Amino acid sequence: MSQKTKQPKFSTEKVAKLLDSFLSREIEYIPYKKGNTVYIQGYRIVCKGKHVYLVYKADELIANCFYKKSAFAVVKNLINNLKVDNILDHDRNIEKHYNDSVFYMHTMTSTKDDIKYAVAENRLEISKYKIEDHITQVSDLAKWH
Repeated sequence: MSQKTKQPKFSTEKVAKLLDSFLSREIEYIPYKKGNTVYIQGYRIVCKGKHVYLVYKADELIANCFYKKSAFAVVKNLINNLKVDNILDHDRNIEKHYNDSVFYMHTMTSTKDDIKYAVAENRLEISKYKIEDHITQVSDLAKWH
C-alpha cells in the first residue's frame, strides 16, 4: 500500500503573502526593545534609571517621565496627535506623592514621638491613595485600543 502524503492546507507562498499583508498594516505600531530603549513608530523611550523614562522623537527630548506607563501614554497620544499635558500632570503628581511617601516612611521609622508618627502615618495613607488614583488615570490613557 502506498501512503498518500497530505498536501498542506496553505502553501508556503500563501502564508508568506498573508503575513506580509498583516505586517505591512500593523508594523508601525509594533514596538521593539533594544537594550534599555523601546522603539515605537519614530519615538524612543529610554530608561535612564529606576524612575527616569525619557521620550524622544529623533534627537529631540519630548518628555521626562517618572512612571513607565506615563512614557508609553505620551507616545500613544503623540502618535494619535493628542495632547500630553494631562499625562504629564498625572506623572508629576505620582512623583510628588511617591517622594512624600518615602519621607513619611522615614519619619515613621525614625521618630519616637507618637504624634509625629500618627501624622506621618495618616499622610502616608493619603499619598498612597493619591498615587493609586493617578496611576489609574495614566493607565486608562495608556491603553492601546
